[in-house]
Amino acid sequence: MGIYNIPDRQYREMSGISQSRTKRLLNSGLAYLAPPPAKSDAFRVGDLIDQMCLTPETVDDNFIIPPDYANCAGNVTGTGARSTSKNTAYVKEKMADFGRTHVGKQFISKEEWMMCREIANQVTEKKFFKSFSDDKSSETQVAMDGEINGLLCKGLADGMSNSILFDLKTTRDSSIKEFRRSFFKFGYGFQLRWYWELAVANGMEIALDQCYIIAAGKQDPVDVVVFRVPVEWLEKAKDDIDVCLERYKRYKEFAFNVGQDEGSDWIWLNQDQVEVQFNV
Repeated sequence: MGIYNIPDRQYREMSGISQSRTKRLLNSGLAYLAPPPAKSDAFRVGDLIDQMCLTPETVDDNFIIPPDYANCAGNVTGTGARSTSKNTAYVKEKMADFGRTHVGKQFISKEEWMMCREIANQVTEKKFFKSFSDDKSSETQVAMDGEINGLLCKGLADGMSNSILFDLKTTRDSSIKEFRRSFFKFGYGFQLRWYWELAVANGMEIALDQCYIIAAGKQDPVDVVVFRVPVEWLEKAKDDIDVCLERYKRYKEFAFNVGQDEGSDWIWLNQDQVEVQFNV
């Protein structure tokens, strides 16, 4: 049990169940076992904004803008005609070579980079973020592990100090009406309460009413809004966490082997057919 300042990759290797998988149990055990979704363009853009704001020192290690091969003189069609298409053999070959040279980095377009930089600048210029950054107890990308309801859990909070906890969300629309929909649709309260539980398990004394979300809206014009999350919503989120962890315990015992966190390499043969009903 502890609080760590470690790279994202090391956090992924930590033992413990994460909130992102656990909240799938609000739907079913099969949802828990489903593979994670492929990373979308929106995820990639959000990841860059997160790093620009929270860990700017990692941006150059993880992202790069490829050259504009489509507009190079060598980009021609099969008949030798000049082309600006990104789908020619020339561009594909150049991009493949570029990818081999920059293994592990995510490609981002110049336009995407400029949009992310504009949003990140707005985030870091917010009074809330400046006050947080000036607090000597503040940390970003805070990895934690500890017990929740008797189970070893882990989490990676975007920002935490001795007095506040926050998460940074890139969103299509940061207006209060639209973001409130996103809050419930994507279970942001579940996520924040999970981090708060881990912080408390590690001796932090953050008041429950000091949980925030920085909503970085990609709408035009860009708008960044800091939302304070109502305590009653976080209390409801704890009810959902309790349900999910109880289901985790019971599914693990009766319905299937949840082997990802325990090094097991077997599963129940009927796991795709069994759905255990719980009155919790």
